Amino acid sequence: MEIHGFKIGDKVRLKDGDGRTHIIKEFVKVPGLHGPDFYRVIFEDDSARDHIFADGWTQMRKIEQ
Repeated sequence: MEIHGFKIGDKVRLKDGDGRTHIIKEFVKVPGLHGPDFYRVIFEDDSARDHIFADGWTQMRKIEQ
């Protein structure tokens, strides 16, 4: 499964600048209450989470391997 260019197993960093890397473990589709559905992103280390919204907005950036 690929969501706006991200897939399970991708190594990413969050744009908040803490510098830690995370590996995407799972996408969970969440129905939007007042707008489009979005995806919750769960990482293998479970130390952070992020979202991917319908327009592709996210705080993640992919680390090229």
